[in-house]
Amino acid sequence: HVYDARETNGTPLATDARSMAITNFVMTAAAVAVVASLMRHDVRSSTSVLRRNMRQMRVWMEEAAADVKPGEQTKIPGADKKPPHKDPSA
Repeated sequence: HVYDARETNGTPLATDARSMAITNFVMTAAAVAVVASLMRHDVRSSTSVLRRNMRQMRVWMEEAAADVKPGEQTKIPGADKKPPHKDPSA
């Protein structure tokens, strides 16, 4: 059997290419697993932050509703302003 001049440690070059392909596959699979794990953690932490924000907003809305006296309407800031007049020549 004639080996290529580039063989290493008495093994043919094709064996080294096969082991390199397997190594590349394993490294790629590991990288994909790490990214999936990080994304899963990121989604979980984002969800918990959103829940906490919603809870705080509900507390603020309940406090604002408790401050309003019965029969009193809340006035929207800026509601009494007229819309800007559009210049017909423009």
